[in-house]
Amino acid sequence: MTEEKRPLLITTGEPAGIGMDVVLGLAAEGKLQDFARPIWVTADAKAMQTRAEKLVAAGVLKSIPSWHTINTDINTDNFDVNLVEQISKQDIDTDSAFILLNIPCAAPVVCGQINIANSAMVAQQLDIAHKLAINNTVAAIVTGPLQKSALIDAGIKLLDGTMFSGHTEFFYAAKWL
Repeated sequence: MTEEKRPLLITTGEPAGIGMDVVLGLAAEGKLQDFARPIWVTADAKAMQTRAEKLVAAGVLKSIPSWHTINTDINTDNFDVNLVEQISKQDIDTDSAFILLNIPCAAPVVCGQINIANSAMVAQQLDIAHKLAINNTVAAIVTGPLQKSALIDAGIKLLDGTMFSGHTEFFYAAKWL
């Protein structure tokens, strides 16, 4: 991928939080399509669809924006290469606002109700973002908000083995591993 065409990756963060709402709002307004590069978003596909439907029902969105879902498997040695190949083989509708990298949650998502069972999914979003960034697959990362206390309560640690303390520390620790 050329520099100007490498995707921008957005992590939605805490699935019960506002991250998906922000992405959906931007997509519905055509703002994600303003970038001169593809947009990749990490989220639980089922939770994203449910959230979009609720935002439409509440009158926050006029319609559900379109996206193309790709299932992820970060447990392979060539995760970034496999993901890029998988995406390039897809017939992606040019009207799609973004490509959703599906990272399933362990428990159902209820907006506004944090469930520490889903904390591993939040950390997995950061792990995926890190892997794609260090291999120059994505041009940049935009991180959605997360609930640090939920990750701490779930026992999520930084890649260097210390307790989770935030996005900055996660990426700093990850760069040395």
